[in-house]
Amino acid sequence: MYKILLVDDEPEIVESLHELLDRDFSFFIDSTVYSTEAMNIIKSSQIDILVSDIKMPQYNGFELAEEARRTNPDVRVIFLTGYAHFDYAYSAIKTGCDDYILKINAESEIVSAIKRLLDTMSQPPYDKQETTSQPPYDKQETTSQPPYDKQETTDIDIVAYIMQYIKENISSDLSLQKLAEITYYNPSYLSRIFKQGSGVTLTQYIIDTRIDMAKTLLIDTQLKIYEISQQVGFETSIYFNRVFKKQVGSSPQNFRKMYAQSKNRFIK
Repeated sequence: MYKILLVDDEPEIVESLHELLDRDFSFFIDSTVYSTEAMNIIKSSQIDILVSDIKMPQYNGFELAEEARRTNPDVRVIFLTGYAHFDYAYSAIKTGCDDYILKINAESEIVSAIKRLLDTMSQPPYDKQETTSQPPYDKQETTSQPPYDKQETTDIDIVAYIMQYIKENISSDLSLQKLAEITYYNPSYLSRIFKQGSGVTLTQYIIDTRIDMAKTLLIDTQLKIYEISQQVGFETSIYFNRVFKKQVGSSPQNFRKMYAQSKNRFIK
């Protein structure tokens, strides 16, 4: 029998999750509302699955997960959050969580997430450096190893990897088809999990990243506009100008000029 602890600082969320899981699992569920109560429970008993909000008063989800691992190094962790920001996803990945679910999708995804965890927990212990299982989810069949050198992957791993790949290859082909090829994921599935994990579409994330990098180059270098547009992956400087103005509200030339003027005023 597994012990599942549900943690959130909003009583109605804990109650709804408790009812949802109680219908699908015969396992013991120990629910609590406030993070202070959760910490006491975690310190006094061994939790098998921790389902926790991230941002809470007193103790946040990361702190609870860290404490839970003191009593049970094999505890499985699912983070819930109302914030579709990569900072949260990245921090969750760094803690080694098993899943990361937006609250707006919680009811549709948490049951399947726990089922996946229970399936792995009911199997004999395994070495994370070796695996004979099939690739998870809807990946395309292949005998090649994916380029990101992951023996075991989750959706949030893939989202984080794609974000990092985009930043490091901003001037390259970043089409959905290309990103699907390098991750061996179905394109439509990859697009869907990226939107779910990051809160923005893949296309918008690429544009935002390109514009952010362009801003840095405009401020920190003397590169010409067409050189910057090439470095951040725009096919033509005309298209770059149009997208930049739409995103920022001014042309690249005016952005650079306004920054230089403000910097000079500050120096004086």
